[in-house]
Amino acid sequence: MTLAEKRKEIKQLTLEAIKNKKDVLSDHFKATYRTMKTETLFEETTAINVSGWKVTELFDLRQGVTWGGEGCKSIFVVNKSVACGLEKELLHRTIGGRNIHPRKIVWTEDYLVFPYIARQRKWIPAFQSPSLGVDSLDFDVNLDESEKGQGPDYKLKVRTARKYVLFPNVAEYLFKYFEILRNRIFKERPLSDYRKMWYEYIWQRDPSISSKNKIVCPRLTPEARFAVDDYGYIPRDSVMSLLPKGQFPTLKDAISKVMKKSVSEENALNYVLAFLNSQAFNDLLASQRAKKRGGYPMVGEKMMKRFIIPRPEPKHADQVESILSGHFEQKDINSFYG
Repeated sequence: MTLAEKRKEIKQLTLEAIKNKKDVLSDHFKATYRTMKTETLFEETTAINVSGWKVTELFDLRQGVTWGGEGCKSIFVVNKSVACGLEKELLHRTIGGRNIHPRKIVWTEDYLVFPYIARQRKWIPAFQSPSLGVDSLDFDVNLDESEKGQGPDYKLKVRTARKYVLFPNVAEYLFKYFEILRNRIFKERPLSDYRKMWYEYIWQRDPSISSKNKIVCPRLTPEARFAVDDYGYIPRDSVMSLLPKGQFPTLKDAISKVMKKSVSEENALNYVLAFLNSQAFNDLLASQRAKKRGGYPMVGEKMMKRFIIPRPEPKHADQVESILSGHFEQKDINSFYG
């Protein structure tokens, strides 16, 4: 069943459920009829009414890297024993949604084979060769007469011997999965539709997602699980990263005024973290679960536009101090809401 056929069937079921005001079943899907307020359906209201900043005013939300294709996780995510034989420049500690718990990241010694290098705020494919004018792992081209009529295996050996391939261990490792990687299908489209080399990711994002001092959370979750990444992991696509931006310095200044001393970026992140891991955010997730009827809600821009991080006032000095020290209770958070 193609994606277009799925969409058509879902549309028909939805229209039938609305027309008949009852649940409708097909061989593949179920449309559940229920009523709700328009502002709830389209997420037009904030979850709480308090003075402060929407999360999207404080952070840029970024999804983690996506390699695309079924069964490729075991290729790109490797353990320490595999990682030790590869060039460290193309290896990064990585986390998925399951590694993230409230206020804590539990790294399971997973490394990402990430064939990119950072250059001018972009990830550049690691095997692009300015001197050659082509990618050294592009086996559809011939670099000289000797390569004519030869297959990828021969070309890789020759190019490695001539030192055209900058990271030969990673190249050899990825080449073991050449057929799997070049035949990847993502969202019913072949890799070639994305204009990517056979070893590349569908979306490698940009180097900012590997920065330190960001907040991370699972992209799909039934409960609040936010933590500060102070190491600089590369998150996979099951993770959403919150990168400080916009009004974040204003929030930091507001905390400093309440505390009557300068506070660090880490302090400000922990202040935000306390509210993101609070019952208030769990209530927002619960309302989304109800709308989805059992499905996990997606933490994304729409949801984060609805959640407010309260502006600290002098009357909150004791609570802010407790939050920044890490020794606070739910009642400290509740004091900001009324």
